[in-house]
Amino acid sequence: MDIDVLAHEERGEKSSGQWMVWPMVERRISLPYQGSPEEAVLSVLKSEGWYGEHTEGNLTRSLFRALLLPYLIDNNPYKTVDPLRTPLLHAIHFLIPMTAQGLKGILAGGRVVPEMPISEMHDVIDSRLQCLDEVLSDYLQVCEACATVWPKSASGKSMARLFLEAYDQEFWHKLLDVYARYDGSMASGWPDLELSNGREVVMVEVKVRDRLTANQKVTIPQLIGMGVGCRLIRLV
Repeated sequence: MDIDVLAHEERGEKSSGQWMVWPMVERRISLPYQGSPEEAVLSVLKSEGWYGEHTEGNLTRSLFRALLLPYLIDNNPYKTVDPLRTPLLHAIHFLIPMTAQGLKGILAGGRVVPEMPISEMHDVIDSRLQCLDEVLSDYLQVCEACATVWPKSASGKSMARLFLEAYDQEFWHKLLDVYARYDGSMASGWPDLELSNGREVVMVEVKVRDRLTANQKVTIPQLIGMGVGCRLIRLV
């Protein structure tokens, strides 16, 4: 039996909640492999019914960007300079507060994000989640743009629909609230693998000899608090 399941059963917990605790319980896998450790673990989890990619959070963040893309384009603070690439490529944790503040707010160096634009973005999320085909079309556009600059970009494959259907609607609102703080939260430290079975989402950090980084110790607990299952798998 995997040690993560065993540890929870010894404490009398249901194994279905095993990925929603912090610190994460480490699962160890002894596996000969060629190539990257992440791809080796991904192949094991695919055999268990999970589908996903080694994207370090970019699949989820690209879906989030796609949900808001029409609003980000219409309210792009750099519209006169870069009408499209900014909404597609600018770091999303900064783009949200910058779009809310507008160019004047950016130039003034303001750090207080207005409530009204953020409220409008929440409404956009609710509306867009009723039009998944449109969101997925925009998601492909985001993936194509990101692939030109970021090697861990999501592939844009059809599995993205699994994630949209598996994520609770409230997750996207919680993520927006995090980015609206304008403090760089969750800019890094996302787990290596993003996986879904169509009913739930699990993110997996793969380790061999190293340990969790400082950024991972900040970001992963936030993901768990937002309802995302997280796992730590070590190849031995």
